[in-house]
Parts: sequence; structure tokens; C-alpha cells
Amino acid sequence: MVSGTKVNGQLFASRPARAILFVLVWAASAWFISDRIYRGWGPPDEGLLGQTAERFLGGEVPHRDFDELYTGGLTALHGAAFAVLGTKMSSLRTVLLGAVVLWIPFVWLIARRFVSPLVAAALTILAVAWSLPAYPAPMPSWYNLFFATVGLWAILRFLDTSQYRWAFVAGVCAGLSMLAKISGLFFLAPLLLIVVMRAYLVATSDARLDGASIDDARSAGNDGKSFGPSIGFAAAFAFVVAVYILLAPRGWSEGSWLFLFAPPAMICASLGVIVFDSRTAKWRDLWRPTLAVGLGVLVGVGPLVAYFAATGAISNLIQGVFVLPQLRVNFASRAPLVTPFRYAVLLMGIVIAGARIRQRWLAAILAILLAAAGVWILIHGVRLEGPGGVGGGGQVYERMVGSLSKMMPLVVGSFAWLVATGRARGLPRAQLAATFAVVSVAAFSALLAFPFSNDLYFHYIAPLLALAGVAVMVASGIAVDRRIAGVLAVVYLAFALKHVAVRTTALLAIDRGGIRVSPQDSVEVEEFVRLMRTHARSEYMYATPDAPEAYFLTGLRNPTRTMYEFFDAAPHRTERILAALDTHQVTVVAINNWWIFSGRPDSLMKAALETRYPHATRAWHFTVRWSDPQ
Repeated sequence: MVSGTKVNGQLFASRPARAILFVLVWAASAWFISDRIYRGWGPPDEGLLGQTAERFLGGEVPHRDFDELYTGGLTALHGAAFAVLGTKMSSLRTVLLGAVVLWIPFVWLIARRFVSPLVAAALTILAVAWSLPAYPAPMPSWYNLFFATVGLWAILRFLDTSQYRWAFVAGVCAGLSMLAKISGLFFLAPLLLIVVMRAYLVATSDARLDGASIDDARSAGNDGKSFGPSIGFAAAFAFVVAVYILLAPRGWSEGSWLFLFAPPAMICASLGVIVFDSRTAKWRDLWRPTLAVGLGVLVGVGPLVAYFAATGAISNLIQGVFVLPQLRVNFASRAPLVTPFRYAVLLMGIVIAGARIRQRWLAAILAILLAAAGVWILIHGVRLEGPGGVGGGGQVYERMVGSLSKMMPLVVGSFAWLVATGRARGLPRAQLAATFAVVSVAAFSALLAFPFSNDLYFHYIAPLLALAGVAVMVASGIAVDRRIAGVLAVVYLAFALKHVAVRTTALLAIDRGGIRVSPQDSVEVEEFVRLMRTHARSEYMYATPDAPEAYFLTGLRNPTRTMYEFFDAAPHRTERILAALDTHQVTVVAINNWWIFSGRPDSLMKAALETRYPHATRAWHFTVRWSDPQ
């Protein structure tokens, strides 16, 4: 059974045995990632990251000289990678590989707080398999995940030791996460809630979380200046309002309420209940860790802010990080879908059934049925048929990912239920604090899917969701039959190995490639690059709409500051661009036939390009147009 306490089986009772198991898990996970990290791609994402890094390396300032979609810290890191490893896509993947290898041990360490070494090993392997291999592009959201995990481990250490240096480290992680993408705020928010929660749970004079429960701690002393529950209620209410204000401009749907707003709101409600139970707290237990976290954040973001201050671009940074993202809400917005939620409910039902079954033969039958279903899925490929074989029932990927990606409100809701019903009051305060920390970080990580939500964003938060789910199960005392838990783990791991991890065979052999893509992409990209370079008479080209990959792959420069056209809202856009084409002697353009966000090219712009560049052919997903040499 997976019990409600940390269990060390005899096989891994000794420290050397646990160390060997950890090294094996780490090595296997690192090998698995290294085998897949250079496979597959998303051309617009790769082009955006590559072009911004190259322009930064060339001396341009993000937000001031070109549109930077993220904060700018990751662009600086990628620029350094190009300087050291060469200007090619594989260089950015190498940096990401190093980051994920360093991240894996922290998943293990957090898991070990709640479960036995063997279960922690399985959890770590599942977290790795369901995360980066799904989309190994070096996106900033991966770094949000890495820093949130390390920061979560640090704040757990703070809860254990009451040493403010760990709160400081957690703050540094939040600051570094914000350097990668402003979504790092979604880790800072639960950090502050954890600090408030701890202030109320710590009721003894030594300012530590001992093994007592909330009920036992009420009789302990509470010397020093104290404050009542109003501060905690105010903090919880403020964070709920902040999440509402964040989501409101996009409009509300069932998916927005259920999968984005509900998890953080339930965490804040849980904090309110904990505050009510604890009654009073000491000011020192609030302001000291808050100050440590705040100083850590300043250290994390300080270098980038200093860079923008030195280049006179602070106002551009503020505009790019806090103002322009509103355009992303308007143009690149997609709410989560509710439809696959039933699969999450089904999975939760299976887990609960495994906890309730007392007869071994019934548990064995359920395990066999689950195993058979898993084998059927793996053998029959990627599509499930509807009833009677009539009508597509959707993709297996959508069913499997949907069953997990919509678990967040169920996991967070289960913890909120434990708190609201008073069952959490009997837990040791250290366990309650640790569970609150893990679940709150996972709950706020769901906001990474804002404003554009699809199944891919689940993989950015899957490890945090898995850790939260295990923490809640342990806190609730649920004991799932080992056979059922093992079959579920094997089925989802096998599915990840077969359908989630990207497998591609053709090397993108251009000088800026170095990764493996589909054979069709490899051939078509090489032809596109050849055409563009052949007809370019200067170091510049022009690509529209939403085509940053065209610039990076060809190595030709962008005559504008624009990465995605919807960011260019200034007047007289057509006239400005045509003037830039003349200034930079552009002789070749690429018109993108994949409209991601900005839609079709403006009719006036398209007509002008057709007149200036009369020769045309199709290459990859572009129409390449060029003019005769002068």
C-alpha cells in the first residue's frame, strides 16, 4: 500500500541503497532526456528564441530595439549560448539539457518528503517522461517549471528549519523565473501565501514547526507582539482578487473558471480556514521571511534591471513586460476546454476505487482490466473509435493527456476539502505546512496556461501536479492498492514513451540546425533557406506575418523590430515597412501561409509586395517573392 506516512521498505532501508536508487533514477532520466531533447521542433517558437538571442548578441537591447515577447533574461542566456556553442538551434537545446539534468534531483527530493524511495523513483521518472520530451523547444515556461521546483524545495527547507536563508533562496528562484518569463509571478504568489500560512501555524515561542497538530498547538505559549486573523484573511482575499483581475480581460468561460481561477481560489480559501483555526500569529514570523523572500527576488531580477537601466531602457522594459502583453490577451488567447474533464474524474474514481477495495481478488481484477486497456491503447495507435466504430472518438493523446491535464482542480479541491472539513487539523503542523506549500505552488502554476491554453501547457506543470497529488493522498491517508498504482504508473509511463516523447529521424542539416525534424521539414527547410539566400542581395530580408523562423534559419536580418505583426499597432505601418525595405535594399521576401495569430497579410501590404517582387515560388510554408537584380 501507499500509506499516509513515509515508508522505507527493507530493500532501501539503508542510506547507500537509497543513494544507489537515486543515482540510477537520475542517470536513466538524464539519458532519456538527452536522447529526445534534440528531436522535434516548433518553427515559430524556435525562430523567435533564436532571432531575439542573435539580435541581443549583436548589441540590440530587448524591448527597446526589437519586440521581446518575454522578460529578456532568457534571451541573454541564449545569446551567451550562441557565443559559446555557435549560432544554431542545438545550442539552445544543450543549455536546456543542462538545466533539466540539474532539475531532476529536486523532483526526487520533494517526492521523498512524502513517499518511500521506490515510489519517489517512479514519481520522478513519470515527471520527467511527461514533461520536456513532449515539446523540447527551449521555451521560458520550462525554466518557470525548473525554478518553481527548486524554489519549492527551498521553501520546504525553510519550513523545516526556520532558517531565513532558505526563504531567500526561494525568492531568488522566483526572481530568476521572472527573468525567463513574467509568469514567474505565479510562483512568487504562493511563496507569499506560504509565508502567511506559516506565520499562523507557528504558535510556539521558538518559531518552529514541530510535530504538534493545530489542536495541540493552541495550548502552547505565544509570546511577542501578535496579530489576529484579519491579516491572513486580507492576504487570501487580495490574491483571489488579483487572479480575477488577471483573467477578467480575456472573458470568462467554463474552462477559465474551473481550471485557471478555481485552483488558486481554493488555495486562498484553505488559507482562510487555517487562519481561522490558528487565531493569532507573531509579526516577526510574517515580516522576517517576507523580507528574506523579497530580498531574494531583488537579487534574482537585479542584474537584468541594472542592464536596462544602464542602457536607458527601463521604460521600454516596463512597456514590454506589463503593457504589451495585453495585446497577447487580445490576439493570442485560448481558454481551457472542459470536455476532457470527465476523463480526469474517471481517473480519480479509479484511484479511489483502489483505496476502497478490500478483497484482493477484486483489486487484482481491476488491475488486470487497467493493464489490458493500456496494452490496447499502445497497440492500436493514436485513434480511438466512437461507439460501434462509427465516428472518430478523438485522439488517444487527447484522452490520455486530458485525463491528467484536468486533474488540477480535483487535486487542489481535495486538499481544500481536507482543510474545510477539519480533517487537516489532526495532521502534524509540519506535514500540513509542507502539503499546503506543494499544493499551492501547483495550483498557481496552472496560470501558466494564461492566456493561451492547450494540452502542451499541461506538460509545463505535470511534475508539480504529480507532487501535489501524492502530497494530498498522503495527507488524506488514502492507501491505494499497490497493483493498481503500479499498473497506472506503467500505463502512463509507456504512453509517454510511445506517444508523448517526440521521435523524428531527419537531421536539419543547415548550418543553423543541428536538431532532428521530420524528413519533409528537413528537405523543405533546406530548399527554403537556399532560395532566400540565393535571391538576397543584402544581409536583409522581410517575412510576414508571424514568421520569426524565416530570419533565424536563413541568417538574414529583420529590417523591422517586429516578431509578430499584432504587436505593431503604430500608424502608417505599410509605409514604414516599405521605407525600411528600400533603406536596407531588401530583394527577397517570404509571405507566410501559416497564420498563427495575426491573420492574413494586409491587402495593401500584400499588393505592394507583389508589385515590388514580381517573381514567386512556393517553398516550405512560404511564398517566396523576389525582384530582379539591379
